[in-house]
Amino acid sequence: MKKIILIIAGSILLAIGPLSLLSGTAYTMMLPNIYESTAIAQIKFSNDTHKKYTPDALVALTQQKAALAESPQTFYPVIKELKLQEAWGDPENKIPRNIAHKILQDSVRITADKHAVGLIRFSVQRDNPIEPAKIANAIGKTYANQYDDISMATMALPAIRPVSPNLFRNVLLFSIQAAVLSIIGVVLLVLGIRKEKPNPRVAPIANP
Repeated sequence: MKKIILIIAGSILLAIGPLSLLSGTAYTMMLPNIYESTAIAQIKFSNDTHKKYTPDALVALTQQKAALAESPQTFYPVIKELKLQEAWGDPENKIPRNIAHKILQDSVRITADKHAVGLIRFSVQRDNPIEPAKIANAIGKTYANQYDDISMATMALPAIRPVSPNLFRNVLLFSIQAAVLSIIGVVLLVLGIRKEKPNPRVAPIANP
């Protein structure tokens, strides 16, 4: 009975292995393409500020400035300027501003550049290659206009290729998964099919 269970389990795993690869690849190809564009704003620190603060302190100041960008004061004008309520809804039945704001928040990542003091990156991900650049530039400009010491350093450009899904990476992972399942299936089949050698019987020793 144990051998039968091993054979059944091994056969199932051998069948699941290739199926997992095919289904995983098909699922990846069905996912929508996500594109990303990034605009960069620069904080103009004065010479006195550079002398007064250490590089780590300047990084902290940049992070504080970046956090201030994630506010309705920055996002609401962008929603109005780009007409995102209509673009993400329907021209005749536009979505509420708070919903557009939530979608925008989920699409935007505002961070202080880790490699250059005073740079703030506005990265936007959307499902078409043109929209992320428009939104990133609009947010960057709106935020920079609120402060005299901030200006745009780099404007975002339309994305050339999607950032996700990563077909090569996903297929590689599913291939490894399929290989592991197949190997386990083969091992179970071998254990189930292999015949056990009979234990040799020791002849009883005759009494003299």
